[in-house]
Amino acid sequence: MKGVIVGWIMAVAWVAVAASGAGTPGTVASAASSPGGGTGEARGAAWQVIGISPFLDRADKDAVYRQVVGFALEGVPPGGVLRLIDAYRVRTIAVMEVPNTRASMSAKARAVRFQGELRTLKAFLAEEAPMPRVAGVAGTGAVRLPQFLEFVAADRGDRERAGRVLVLGNPLYLDEREPAFAMADGLYPTDGHLVATRERSVFGRAESGDPLREVTVHMAYFGTPWRDGVHEDRVRRFWRLYVAGRGGRWGLCAGDLPAVFAAFRREDAAGDDVSLEEALDDSRTVVAMRRGRREVMAVDWLMRDLGPAGSAGAPVSVLGPMKIGIRWHGDVDLDLYARPDAEGTTLSFSEPRSGAGYHYKDHRSSPDREYEFIEFEVPVDVRRVEAAVNFYSGEVGEGLTGEARIEFEGRVYSAPFTIPARAGNRGRGGPGQEDYWARLDVAGMMGLR
Repeated sequence: MKGVIVGWIMAVAWVAVAASGAGTPGTVASAASSPGGGTGEARGAAWQVIGISPFLDRADKDAVYRQVVGFALEGVPPGGVLRLIDAYRVRTIAVMEVPNTRASMSAKARAVRFQGELRTLKAFLAEEAPMPRVAGVAGTGAVRLPQFLEFVAADRGDRERAGRVLVLGNPLYLDEREPAFAMADGLYPTDGHLVATRERSVFGRAESGDPLREVTVHMAYFGTPWRDGVHEDRVRRFWRLYVAGRGGRWGLCAGDLPAVFAAFRREDAAGDDVSLEEALDDSRTVVAMRRGRREVMAVDWLMRDLGPAGSAGAPVSVLGPMKIGIRWHGDVDLDLYARPDAEGTTLSFSEPRSGAGYHYKDHRSSPDREYEFIEFEVPVDVRRVEAAVNFYSGEVGEGLTGEARIEFEGRVYSAPFTIPARAGNRGRGGPGQEDYWARLDVAGMMGLR
């Protein structure tokens, strides 16, 4: 009987490893195939935590089980510890400690060793728990991220080793016991929550110091949790600053489960460094829940200084919603054009809406603190996106330069563009008009070629 169980677990594990996207474009190979024949994690974090929502759909639970089993058998380094936690009820599901021996490198040996823990995981995912609801909104995939991260920090204690945390669930906070803080229906917390005490806000500080120092937090969600692009921007920004305020890094947050697991496996999968003090919006220090509006687009990806590095590293996934925007200087009018692929509808000031996304605001002069941008609200393959900038009207003494930015899965990419013409051409295309246009190399900006 043991042989049957082990064989079944092994079969699931190999499916999970294959599903992780190893060797495919835009993903990262599993640790088992790292140079030198060893696991990439052996030099990195010695402890890993995966928090799982008990309120996932059945199909999502199956995918989660395959990925977690694959990571337990292939991804945890010898001497490492993998803790599985119910990220809503904040309690341990199972703990898997891998001995620091050569034999522990074998997935077969781990399958035997962790049979009980994997059965416990399967039972947890098979449970049909009553789903929380706030104001009629069901908490599909709900996790209580602040309480979960506090639990992780307490379990970590005073250990100096770096760690990795992966959360599998909905990034929108929803708790029946704290309905005033629900991120449903487009609501997001103001920056005041980030500096409040725990008595004032569920997102406030319950501890001092940097409890998540040297910890990277990744998150995989299912479906499309956001109300719209503004809601997504606000929530992503909030969690990035929330984790940064506790000394940690917010890594990949995406609706692509294999890609997020691939990032979780990587030794160098740290998120962007950010200073909470520098990023706080002083105008939003009140502790409140707000609903964003498209008319006020002062979002972080558009506004913040990217620093000397300019852009983030290449993305793990190549599929997902994205934004592309431009900024320039001078009393001239530039227009941005973009489409998801060669067959898609081109979005611009004259075609502001399509099934793929929308064009935001045609600026008539240099937007010093804003961008003209296009958002693809549905997932696109970034390698196929086409974009260009037209010098529409105005005059300059010499060639015109500007900056293009891309926001994809919470990362921001930047590159300059140049238009040789000295005056606009009112959007004309075709032969002889090349000097009035700048083609944007989207994949190149993102480090994909």
